[in-house]
Parts: sequence; structure tokens; C-alpha cells
Amino acid sequence: MSDLLAILSRGATSLGAHRAAAATTSHNLENVDTPGYSRQRAELAAELPAEVAARAFIGRGVSLEAVSQARDRFLEAQIPGAYALSAQADAESQALSSVHALDPELANGIGAGLSGYFSALRALSQNPGNAVQRRAAVDAARNLAATFPRTASSLDEARTGLDQ
Repeated sequence: MSDLLAILSRGATSLGAHRAAAATTSHNLENVDTPGYSRQRAELAAELPAEVAARAFIGRGVSLEAVSQARDRFLEAQIPGAYALSAQADAESQALSSVHALDPELANGIGAGLSGYFSALRALSQNPGNAVQRRAAVDAARNLAATFPRTASSLDEARTGLDQ
């Protein structure tokens, strides 16, 4: 009778271990889309065999040794540094976006003012006696001169924003 109970006990222990392994697999499937979830693994271990006679052993089944998480420690160590670099890049992007006054593609920026000024001077150099072209050159010079204080003001505002 004790042999029957031992066999049933081994069977119950093994079934319990495999039930825990199946529950772990089910848990993994339920959380497959959960951000930050680490897959878990049920680790089964063989029980030490029982000696039934001199040099005769019989196995006692398996048991659940541990449930471990599948994680990459190297990648986990890199996460704080990656977050810091991302925050630094965001701060730099915000700082540089406030200095858009120096953008050469800006319609009323220094680049456009210089282009208009040199265009007017080139036209005036081909016909220096033309009053309309003289007026256009003077207007282009005034427009260019007006862009410098606007740009300086934008840069001062950006610097003030960065200092705060």
C-alpha cells in the first residue's frame, strides 16, 4: 500500500509541476502585448532518486524548481542611458528650433534680405542711371538693415528662453 501511495505522490508532484509550467505558458500568452513584460520560464528539476535496494534506484519524478524571467541584463543596463540621451536630444531640438531666425530658407530672414540686396545691386550696376533701380537698391538695403534687429531680437528671446 505504501508503494501505491508513493507512486501517487510522485504523480501528483509531477502533475503539479507540469500544471505550473502550463500556467506560466498561459501567463506568457496573456501578456504578450503588455509593454515592459518579460517572458517567464518554468524550470523543472528531477527529484533525487530513491534507493529501493542495494544499488537499485527508482526515479521520483520532477518538481517545479523556479519560475524565472527571460531578460537581457545588458539591454536593461542600457535603458537609463538611452532615456538620458533621448531627453538631451529633445532639449537640444527645442533649443535649436527657437533659433529659426537664422534659417536661410526663411522668407523674411537674413538670407532672403541679402539675396534681395545683392540682386538689386546687380541690377543697379547694369544701369546706374535708372532712378527706379536706385530706389529698389535703397529699399533692399533698408529691408536688409531691418532684418538684423529682428534676428537679434529673436536670438535674444531664444537665449532668454534657454537660460530659464
